[in-house]
Amino acid sequence: MPALPWEDLTEFLDTAEFAVTASLWRNGTQVRSFPVLFDEGSVDGALGDYRHDTTEPRIASAEVNLAGASRGDEVRIGSRRFDVLASPEVQGDGWARLRLSPIMGGGGR
Repeated sequence: MPALPWEDLTEFLDTAEFAVTASLWRNGTQVRSFPVLFDEGSVDGALGDYRHDTTEPRIASAEVNLAGASRGDEVRIGSRRFDVLASPEVQGDGWARLRLSPIMGGGGR
């Protein structure tokens, strides 16, 4: 059965529209590059008198693009570098998400 129109990820993963290019690195060697949707939601947590303001960066892409990524790998988006925190979270609809953590001195803001 052919994919339904709303199941086509190519429009969302078009770098001329919504997506940016990311590259996956392992042990200092680039594994591959692919289009992603990058999100860096902010988190402002409070514990008593202490506040922690940080971000939770993550990328979403086609499952095939994120397949094989694992904790300890690195993702680079432009001049920014991120550690991969865990294996991809497969959504079951062709999409997968990857949780990231900024690398100190890795072009963060």
